[in-house]
Amino acid sequence: MKIKDTEESENSYIEALEKYKELAEKSPETYLSKVADTQNNLGALYWNLGIYEESENAYKEAFQIRKELAKDNPEVYLSNIAMTQNNQGVLYSDLGKYEEAEDAYREALQIRKELAKEYPKVYSLKVADTQNNLGALYWKMGRFEEADNAYKEAIAIRKQVVDKNPENNLPNVTMTQNNLGALYYDLKRFEEAEIAYKKALQIRKELATKSPEPYLPKVADTQNNLAILYMDMGNLEEAEKCIIEVLKINPNYKPAWYNRACIESLRNNQEKSIKFLKKALDLDKKYCNMAKTDEDLDNIRDSREFKELINKSLPI
Repeated sequence: MKIKDTEESENSYIEALEKYKELAEKSPETYLSKVADTQNNLGALYWNLGIYEESENAYKEAFQIRKELAKDNPEVYLSNIAMTQNNQGVLYSDLGKYEEAEDAYREALQIRKELAKEYPKVYSLKVADTQNNLGALYWKMGRFEEADNAYKEAIAIRKQVVDKNPENNLPNVTMTQNNLGALYYDLKRFEEAEIAYKKALQIRKELATKSPEPYLPKVADTQNNLAILYMDMGNLEEAEKCIIEVLKINPNYKPAWYNRACIESLRNNQEKSIKFLKKALDLDKKYCNMAKTDEDLDNIRDSREFKELINKSLPI
């Protein structure tokens, strides 16, 4: 979103908020909900802009209003409370306020689970969304078993509704499968990571056959994740196969060229490694600093060609 567009959006929300607040003084039963809706929208806008304090304040005001409204009309407003709490959880997680994030997610999860008992078609996927967010939060907090369980519960819920609406639900299944793979990789549970990534890859390939534009990049991302995993497992042949598949999808996929350089370095094939590293650096100079310390490139680091390439790629 352009700066002008964000300023216009902010001004529109603020103008609407002032009007709704005036109207709510005379007719609270009609307009208080509008005040809360607008505050929630402002919270999301400020979050996207990185104005976190104002985002937090907007979400809190929306939450307080909705909580009051829910006392008299819980069926209407409980779902909105859960939505605001989930949004607050995302904000707090980004700010590193993990305990506050957990409290917000857990309150959202509790409400959504209760609503899902009566309206499973509407709210079960909301439960899965919050479980996925909790998984990511627990991972950041180093609570890996809880992260594992949260991701698995999100996947199980989403799989239950896939058959009824696969186009909308399968992408979220693959997202959480990919998250689970990344978690297992981080824990060096490589075999489990491979299984999770492969499940995500299979579904993304199926989706890409019908809708290549949105899903082929996701296929490339998962193939690249698998390549990194195979490199750490010492299976350079499978890693190379994955990288080649990535580059068929997108010849300018930057991480693939860097990873290909690493593969050839691990094979002690200096000429090819330098060639692929040069391609990576031509696409993005950020790999210059990575290459200086990456153990995968130890076999080429002392070569004259490597030193010349790095020196040429250093920022002026």
